[in-house]
Amino acid sequence: FAHGRSIAAAGNYSFCSVSREVFESEELALSPYAAIDYIAGLQADMPHNLRPYKTFTPAVQRQLGRFAKQGGALLVSGSYIGSDNVVSPADRDFVEQVLKCRFDGSARTDTTDYVSGLNLQFLIYRQPGPAHYAAHAPDALQPAVPQAFSAFAYGQGQGAGVAYPGADYRAVVMGFPFECICESWVRDKAMKVLLKF
Repeated sequence: FAHGRSIAAAGNYSFCSVSREVFESEELALSPYAAIDYIAGLQADMPHNLRPYKTFTPAVQRQLGRFAKQGGALLVSGSYIGSDNVVSPADRDFVEQVLKCRFDGSARTDTTDYVSGLNLQFLIYRQPGPAHYAAHAPDALQPAVPQAFSAFAYGQGQGAGVAYPGADYRAVVMGFPFECICESWVRDKAMKVLLKF
């Protein structure tokens, strides 16, 4: 809802939303779309999970990789994009080669609640509350290729996201869930800038 509301607020954009199961289907045609906003939230394959819940299943990796190869833009946000994909070489390669970033540790010890980026400094939910889940241990991310750059930083300076302005495609990867930005007007402003990029 938060993503869709901010896309609508940006003006001149339409969108549709699908579940991960639909997105994984080879029958889903991605060619009509200019960008994919992949919402990873707090997804991670943790030992205590009742069932596997990878941030990027092999099918999701194929879809995002194929879309990028065709020139489509990617916006990916979630708390465990790097840390959930460091064990398997195939997962690590996907994050580095397609998303153009690499895991640089956890920002769990960062005691601040704010992130800087997009010429903004904004608060993110770091503690759970009655109205929202929290990014209590978001990943720190760094560029994996020379063309990419750090686009966001946590309060104590760790990289919070990476942008890739390639000639082949563009990508922005956030180490925290977009929907964890506290203020709706900041989400709206950030989404407008991200979609323009």
